[in-house]
Amino acid sequence: SLAAINVAADNLSYASVDGLLFDKNQATLIQCPALKSGSYGIPSSVTRIDDSAFYGCTSLTNIVIPNSVTGFGEWAFYGCSNLTAVTISSSVTGISNNAFTDCSSLASVAIPAGVTRIGSHTFSYCTGLTNVTLQAGVTNIGTWAFAGCSSLIRVIIPAGVTHIGDKALRACSSLQRVYFTGDAPSHGPSVFYLSDSVTVYYLSGNTGWGATYSDRPVVLWNPLFSTVERGGATPSFRVTGTPSIPVAVDASTDLLAGQWLRLHTTNLIGGSLDFADPVSTNYPARFYRIVGP
Repeated sequence: SLAAINVAADNLSYASVDGLLFDKNQATLIQCPALKSGSYGIPSSVTRIDDSAFYGCTSLTNIVIPNSVTGFGEWAFYGCSNLTAVTISSSVTGISNNAFTDCSSLASVAIPAGVTRIGSHTFSYCTGLTNVTLQAGVTNIGTWAFAGCSSLIRVIIPAGVTHIGDKALRACSSLQRVYFTGDAPSHGPSVFYLSDSVTVYYLSGNTGWGATYSDRPVVLWNPLFSTVERGGATPSFRVTGTPSIPVAVDASTDLLAGQWLRLHTTNLIGGSLDFADPVSTNYPARFYRIVGP
């Protein structure tokens, strides 16, 4: 039931701001009281968030971590069950063990490009996470990193990852697709333990892939546009690739804007998909791409 921590101005070791405890220089955020609620922006003087600093703050819904923060301790946000969003600063290079364990309402997390390591149990039992895309800088994913993320349906692993820890994606009951964009990384004995619906997809030109990866089937994901035609005003094309791989077709009217509209999601039954876009005449230009759904 702790609502605030207040420190006298002449205290030689500690300081408080908005009821949170800091070191005297306000460079380390030591403790947030459990009853802190709503959205909270960490002051720009802070360079480190201490171990367990937000442990059990179940009423916090959003936390913004400024670029001054270069790291945070283990268990930093453990059990923040109503936390729906967190913005991690671009200066952070590693996400510590158990940092977001049991943040069950966390629907998405933006991992900055500077992060090279996802620690052990970092996002375990974040049951609200549905998709995870790691940035190119990540090289190591710790044991149990995403274990128990029961709503997770897709993970994209960047080419820089060289090792995935044991049971990193354990008991992800909804997980169906894991896309690897590089060579096959080394891994623990049971990365997908109790994640029985996973299929692993890899891209052409990458090495180290066999029929299985940590006991899950491996499939080449290689869709290509072919037979592009324009019959009258309606463009049509064929997508070909490995039979039954999942594909989605997106469209955009402005490549610079980077805004894409999902038009179609399917599997390449028989290894091909014939697609037409009859509404393309409504736009001065229309661009298409194939992505993994």
